[in-house]
Amino acid sequence: MEVAMPPAFHQRLSLPTTARLPCIAEESAWRPDAGEVLSGALDIVGNVPGGSRRVFVRVYRTSREHFAVLLPLRGLASACKPLASLNLRTCAILQTSHDEFRVSPRPLEGTTLCFKSPAGSPPVALWIAALQEPRHQRGRCPGSPLLSVHKMPALLEEDMQPVC
Repeated sequence: MEVAMPPAFHQRLSLPTTARLPCIAEESAWRPDAGEVLSGALDIVGNVPGGSRRVFVRVYRTSREHFAVLLPLRGLASACKPLASLNLRTCAILQTSHDEFRVSPRPLEGTTLCFKSPAGSPPVALWIAALQEPRHQRGRCPGSPLLSVHKMPALLEEDMQPVC
């Protein structure tokens, strides 16, 4: 799992929840044209100081990419720099309870993150469906394109006759 966290990650998350204003990203419209499949607020539990912190998560899936971007819940557009991005092609997603799930690196490349779906956020089942790779693509190599296989009709060889 590729997790890119800036040095100020824990500083940004250590602000009290009551001091935060909704991020511009939270108010913006869903963007399916950009490959966005789901967005909403989630609580990161266990890996942050103070027990849990709320972040805004956007999940994107295109023909070549599948990733999630974690954004702070802030009021200023300039403060909405991503806290982290997760390459979901190399992650395993596991539901741990009715309102929690875990995102783990498959080859143990990074940190496991545990998320809780707060009231008003999409249900855990929707998050898991958006974060997991589609079942028909699991066996293929990451980054390889999907190819359609079409059978071509057999060609019969005929005796060639000289052309005058």
